[in-house]
Amino acid sequence: MAPAARAKKSRGRVVEATIRPTQVADPVNSSINQAPATDWRKDPTFEKMETIQSDLNSRIRSGATAWLTRRVCPLLSWPAMDWDRFTESARQISWIAYLGTADLAGRPHVAPVSPGFTHGAIWFATRASSKKWRNLTANPEVAFHWPVGGASGPGELAAWGTAIPHVGDDERHRIWDAGILPYDLSGFFQSPDNPDVVFAEVVVGRARLLGPDHVPDVWTSSDD
Repeated sequence: MAPAARAKKSRGRVVEATIRPTQVADPVNSSINQAPATDWRKDPTFEKMETIQSDLNSRIRSGATAWLTRRVCPLLSWPAMDWDRFTESARQISWIAYLGTADLAGRPHVAPVSPGFTHGAIWFATRASSKKWRNLTANPEVAFHWPVGGASGPGELAAWGTAIPHVGDDERHRIWDAGILPYDLSGFFQSPDNPDVVFAEVVVGRARLLGPDHVPDVWTSSDD
């Protein structure tokens, strides 16, 4: 930048003053920046932090691998369960199961039932006036869940299927006399001549036993 000149009056005469450019420190070549650079990666504090981070990353990877192995991988290829194991587990857990139904509007309902079994099907008796019966005749898709027992039990058991209503005098007497259900029906429904007694056969599509190892064993209708 060339020096600039300007004229000014001083005591009646004109003098010429020269203005020099302001000296600005060079941020690159200044003596402040001439000090030798410090490699911060060699700082002991950083090295310690880097070790901690590396260990943390290793733990995260290890934990994620263990979680994937324990929880996700079994879902990709569930061990098969035969029907006999399913029914044996159900009887071992409880003679009571919880039946889930829903009406056409999707409003859910849960009620206890005492189920019996034939191959690939779960049976139960109820009253034609009951909420669960009205639901399943409108929407036959149902689910069962057996209450979780103690640590020594087989695990958590559930099943899903489609209900087939059995009504009429002949059906009522046939199923009553077959002894499919595990209790004395007369204690609840008096006799097979009771017109309010109805039976449902649930054709199971899928059943699952989740044992203490959290690995599900699954039965499906396609396994037969």
